[in-house]
Amino acid sequence: MSDQIFYTEGAKNSFFLSFSKSIDFKALRSKALDLGLDPDGYIIAPKRSQNEADFVFYNKDSSLVDFCGNALRAVGLCFYEQFNEKNLVLNTSVGQMRIEVVSTIQIDNQNESNAQVKAQMPVPLYNGKLNLGEELGESQFVLAGVPHLVFNLKNLNMSYLKLSEVKDFCLKVRSLNFEDLRQTFNLSFYELKDKIVDVVTFERGVEDFTQACGSGALSVYAALNKDYDECCYSEFKMPGGRLSIQQKDDMYFMLGPARVIKRIIV
Repeated sequence: MSDQIFYTEGAKNSFFLSFSKSIDFKALRSKALDLGLDPDGYIIAPKRSQNEADFVFYNKDSSLVDFCGNALRAVGLCFYEQFNEKNLVLNTSVGQMRIEVVSTIQIDNQNESNAQVKAQMPVPLYNGKLNLGEELGESQFVLAGVPHLVFNLKNLNMSYLKLSEVKDFCLKVRSLNFEDLRQTFNLSFYELKDKIVDVVTFERGVEDFTQACGSGALSVYAALNKDYDECCYSEFKMPGGRLSIQQKDDMYFMLGPARVIKRIIV
């Protein structure tokens, strides 16, 4: 049986994905380059059993990533497409995560499908405020699978609509020699719009804004809701689409879009 690679995405974060044990990162990247594609990340998820697989994620710069919520949803949809299982347990470096394909839409006459997928997220840990100095001010430090510095754009006198200004700010933070921020943190920015929260994340390893970041939305969720007994903010709008976070007891789940763009036989 031929190996299959999925070109897939979660909230417009794009990935090359294989469930095969015989395909490694170099092979995935080589195939993407051959096809003229430049995905945001590369995923190897060898299947262990009927509904369990491992999860290894690489940024395009070949660095390993501990966790990515959008990637989990993309893996869940592709696992359903290949193995006809709507429920999946993924073994990530931050623990086992449960994924469920909630609904799917097959696009007529195209080799493409869309879905809403729910993925378990790690419990976010709010670690308080972090002072970045007089020029940059304070951020909030949240560990949401990967570490994030969270900023309220209003406090920075910046707008979600002017990301060029925000990017200049990110580059200043990257230039700090403070606990090696350049290598350690993603930077997530939010702006409140009633009950909908606009969020954008500048991701390490990509060194730019991405269309969506599941752990970024989760970090903002933790920062905004830390002072409330009940969740006040759970709907997040990112450039790549809408994400919602559901909290049940001590478990967190993210619901959002996933898509299979292309299937490649190798």
